[in-house]
Amino acid sequence: IQNGENLSSSVLLNLIIDFALFTIIAITLGFLMYYIFKKISKKEHDYIPNYAIAYALISAFIAEYFNISGVIGAYIAGIVMGATGNTLYTRNHIEDMVYLFFNPIFFASIGLKLHTLSLPKTVWCFIIILTAVSILDKLIGCGLGAKICKYKNKESFQIGLRNGSPW
Repeated sequence: IQNGENLSSSVLLNLIIDFALFTIIAITLGFLMYYIFKKISKKEHDYIPNYAIAYALISAFIAEYFNISGVIGAYIAGIVMGATGNTLYTRNHIEDMVYLFFNPIFFASIGLKLHTLSLPKTVWCFIIILTAVSILDKLIGCGLGAKICKYKNKESFQIGLRNGSPW
């Protein structure tokens, strides 16, 4: 429902049907994937993160197909994965891929939606100042913390500089 459209009874009925079908499929797929992941974890433990990503993407696709945000489908996949007992292993192996692959795609898609030429100069000034302050904040805050913990100047600077990095 966009731009102030009225919610007709047929649109409401379609939303309810889509949500009900998605819920049934998500629950069924969730139970099925739970048992598959439990069985896989005994034989092919190394492949679990790959299967988890595939399951999250499939769940997101199914949610989008039923006009529900893909985030909901991926979240449900995460809940199912969390129940399998492989949470720590899976999370540790997926984090690298998220930082290296999915985060850049997400931020690139956000950047593509931004019409930079139409932004006023005051907004650009704000963006530049906010970026500079956030970088200096990490550099000074973490670097100072490292200095308090008796690290050398070079090491304190490196700690402050690397604060935002996942590695």
